[in-house]
Amino acid sequence: RGVNCLLDAMATSEGGSAHRSEHAPFVRDDQYGVMGHAKQGLGERIRLGLASLVLFPSRLFTSVVLLLAFYSVCVVFPVSSNVNRVALSLLARAILLVIGFVNIRVHTKGKCHLWKSVDSPAAGVVSNHVGWADILILCWLFSPSFIARKATTQTPIVGRVSRAMECLYVERAQEREKASRSGAAATAKPSRKGGLAEQLQDRMKRSSGEKGGRPVVIFAEGTTTNGDFILPFKSGAFLAGVPLT
Repeated sequence: RGVNCLLDAMATSEGGSAHRSEHAPFVRDDQYGVMGHAKQGLGERIRLGLASLVLFPSRLFTSVVLLLAFYSVCVVFPVSSNVNRVALSLLARAILLVIGFVNIRVHTKGKCHLWKSVDSPAAGVVSNHVGWADILILCWLFSPSFIARKATTQTPIVGRVSRAMECLYVERAQEREKASRSGAAATAKPSRKGGLAEQLQDRMKRSSGEKGGRPVVIFAEGTTTNGDFILPFKSGAFLAGVPLT
């Protein structure tokens, strides 16, 4: 509601229509409104209240159990294991089913290779990013690697899982500055040669040359949108010159 008010105010000012158009890809417009603040009827409020008391706890518990099961697989079958990839795909689909995504239709155009095709040449998956469900759907379809914050490696459970998924890590400027102030930079292990773009190209070229290589997911727009617009793509996904999905 607050975002809509802000956009309305901007639209009435000089040049406001341009600003409204600029921010339109980031404004959600569904029955629950921006940030879920739209007023709901009594029946819907009762339904949501019952769901939060009954469905949410059970779904959360089941999802955590599934995640812990996959963590065990990551410990026993680490990086580059077909078992690891099959388990990730099954885990993602199971969680999608648990949280309510029962029937999911996948429409393909041209030669779209899913990871289950061991001869798939795709070294990267270029996607837009609408919400958290994107991650689960991509894991189910491609069992890929992702680009994550370097601090993720220190997160319990998630750190081990991300390493088993062969994620690429980026260190944000704030994290580098904090490490420098604390003096940790002087004692830290030297970072891998090359920046993220170079590491991404190296990984994609290596995956393209391997039979059944693990692709890397790139959110080419570089941000999250409402799915109604396509923003200009970043060039990083295309520099390696290898097949993409």
